[in-house]
Amino acid sequence: MDDYRYLESLKLKLSRYFDIEDNFILNETTFDMKAKCTVVSERYFFTKNNVIDSFNTYEYYLVKVMSSRHLEEFKNVVDNILKALETYEIEDDHMRTVINIVFILSEHIEKDVENYINKFKYSKNFKFGLKGWADISLILINLHDNKILANKKGKEVIKVFPATNL
Repeated sequence: MDDYRYLESLKLKLSRYFDIEDNFILNETTFDMKAKCTVVSERYFFTKNNVIDSFNTYEYYLVKVMSSRHLEEFKNVVDNILKALETYEIEDDHMRTVINIVFILSEHIEKDVENYINKFKYSKNFKFGLKGWADISLILINLHDNKILANKKGKEVIKVFPATNL
């Protein structure tokens, strides 16, 4: 399966619950797809006009088809996202943001890239956790070896991805 066919199958799978945007640019990095889902949870007292409390959860998929299999390229993309997260504006009812960074590659990957993906960990608290937190998961779709690699957070969402041997 080639990169863009896999991207289209992923887009089709996510489109039911996510808003899809093609060719999304973030800090000078172009992603082939951005998918965003916002979940608003509220508790009421008798009627919907009497809201007791509410919180929002955001989930993003930033998908990039990689042309290089070198570690520096992967690190540059992740570093750009971390820079953008430093200026991330949170809303009053923000509870959690999950950013799933997905790399699609059709070449054999180097061992250092595999180690980087598996060991990556990032979590950020906003206002000591009172305004919520953000987690980042890294996922690598290796179409050459028909494997999906992920860090610990990425393993929670790995079942979303279509099979690589279609």
